[in-house]
Formats: sequence, structure tokens, C-alpha cells
Amino acid sequence: MPKNQQLKLGWLFPYSGIFTHLKKDLQQGLALGWGDGRGDIVLAPHPAFIQTGSLRDTEDALKKLLLYDEVDLVMGVVSTKVARSIIPLLEQRRTPLLLLNLGADIPTSDLQSPYLLYNSLHLWKSQWAIGRWAQKKYGGEPAINLSIYEAGYSLHETFKAGVAAAGAETVKLNIVKNFAPLPDVRPLIQYLIAQQPAHAHALLSGKEGELFLRLFNEQGLHSKIALTVNPFIVEDGLPSGITDGTAMHNAITWSRDLDTVANRQFVEGYQARFDEYPHAFTLLAYEAGLALAAAVQTIPGKIDGASLANALENARPTGPRGKLSLSTRPLQTQMPVYIRQSVIAPAADQHPNKIIEILTGIEWNAPSLITQQPFSSGWQNPYLCV
Repeated sequence: MPKNQQLKLGWLFPYSGIFTHLKKDLQQGLALGWGDGRGDIVLAPHPAFIQTGSLRDTEDALKKLLLYDEVDLVMGVVSTKVARSIIPLLEQRRTPLLLLNLGADIPTSDLQSPYLLYNSLHLWKSQWAIGRWAQKKYGGEPAINLSIYEAGYSLHETFKAGVAAAGAETVKLNIVKNFAPLPDVRPLIQYLIAQQPAHAHALLSGKEGELFLRLFNEQGLHSKIALTVNPFIVEDGLPSGITDGTAMHNAITWSRDLDTVANRQFVEGYQARFDEYPHAFTLLAYEAGLALAAAVQTIPGKIDGASLANALENARPTGPRGKLSLSTRPLQTQMPVYIRQSVIAPAADQHPNKIIEILTGIEWNAPSLITQQPFSSGWQNPYLCV
């Protein structure tokens, strides 16, 4: 590639009501991971807004990036369901897409292509792990509590598979519709009061999650029912008064407090450069930047889509979660899962997450999960940016 030639990078940005500065956060994470990259390459961004991430909006934006802007690489937040449908377009144009998502859906065997790279938090994996962990610890019949939005993904199904793996024979599933502008999770609290399960799991986010925890505490359920939660309820702290110091547990494949050299380098470097804490999507973009920087180092001459796809597929840099593998042939999901305990720290008015256990979790192609895949819904809206 000639000196200072541009590598055209197409971005796919959806709207997110949870991660309100998603575009900026992704670009900052990538910039930190890319670093100096390769000195003779300049990344030239070509952003595209894909609304709420439907298949049609994503396809239209992708066609513009590939056919009009003629980008060398596409990167962005795409759901697993949509990704399966756009593989033929990527292969036709011989241009790679590096997919970033939280992994609310279980991957499937047809999510394979030399032009599809995949970097995810794999929430489905951590939901299975926290389900199994909670069932082994508390036993009895659990209750899963969620809104209609979370019900469109695989998260409650993998939690159910996790508690089943630990011996649960039945599980209560409580769903609230919440299509109104203001969230109302009182029905979930009433269900729990009536059911008195051995333990409860809250698959809620944003204002719904905050309101649920407040009511759970006010009704005294915190002293009667053990609670596990979606990690994003407690990721960045909650206002005081939400809980009385009762421990809540959650599971995730990356934690800001993970005490490794690579993670400290990422967190401290991000804070120093951007004066804010990184979150899950900045991590995913940072890892993508590390992989891209490593990949271009292995391409001796001119970079095109095919050579870049091959280089990214074989790149193995070390990131905050360990060795990276972006290949989908086959997809690797062998990262550990961290069980965290969240207890309010009154002085800091925060809910720090302390890692109390490290688990291996389950792989996407395990027989007990494959049986769930055909029943996955057609939900494509990137609520939480899946």
C-alpha cells in the first residue's frame, strides 16, 4: 500500500437508548486499540446510521458503503440474526464485516463466512453461567423476570438452560409488556410476592431495572428472595436507596475491575485519553482496534478486502479478555465468565462489582443450547444493542 494511503472503514451505527453516546464510544475504543497501527495507513471513517438495526436499514446502509463508498472494511453493531442475512452481500463484494454486539442471541452454525468476523460480549454465555451458579447455590424453583423487549432474545432461554443443568425441574417466567412511555414493573413484584421463589433473576435494563430494584427492596423481598441480575443494572452504579446493602450477583465475560495487565492497560489508557470510564462497547471496539492493527502488519503489499479478511481471521492479539479470535470458521466462545457480587458502597454512592468466581461456561454449539436455537424469535431491534 502506498505511503499514507487510506484504509476506508465503513461504520454501522444504530440508535441506542441505553448507550446514549454509542457512536463516540465505539470510535474512541477503536482509536485506542488501533494506536499507531501501521504508520503508512490512515483510517478514513465512512459512518452510516442504521436506525434501530432492522435487516432492511442495515442492508441499505451496507450496500451504500460497499457499492458507493467502496470501503475496505465494515465495522459496527449488528445483531446476530441480521448478520446471517447479509453474509451473501459481503461474499459477493469480497469485503469483510467485523461485527460488534453484546451477544443476546445464541450464534448458529450458519453464522460462518471468511468475510464475517465476530466480536461479542456473549451475554447468552454469561446468562447460562449465572443460572447454573444460582441454582447450585440456592436450589428450589427460580423465577425469571423480564420485559417484552428482553423476551425477544435468547437470554432467558440460556438462563433456563443453566438452571436446568444444575437440577431445576421447573422455572417461573414473569413478563411485563411495558409499551407505555413510563416503565411499570409492579406486576413483576406482585408475581414474586405470590410465588415466593427460591431465587429470582432480573433480566431488566435502564429505568425498568432501577425501578425493579427499588420496589424489590421497598417490599422487603431482598430479605426473603436471593436475587441475580442483568450485569448492566449494576455496571456503573445506582443511586443510593435502591438497595440496603444486600448482595446481588451477576455474570459477564468482561469486567472493568478485572485485575490483569492487559485490562489495566486498557482501562487506565482509556481514562487517561478520554477522561471517562470504558464500558462493554468501548471494550469491543478496542479489541477490534487491536486485531486490525495486528492484521495489517501481516499484509506486505496493497490491502484489499480479501487480504484483510484473511489477516483478521488469523489475527490473535492479546486483549483485556485474553487471546482474541474473530473468526467464524468456526466461531470461538471460550472466554471465561466472571461471577460478580455487587454491594452498594455508601461512601462512593456506587455499586462496585467484585469478582468472586471464574467459570468456563458453555459453548454456543453445546447440545443443550442447539435445541433452543430453532425457537429463537425474529426480534431484530437492537434494544441494548445486541
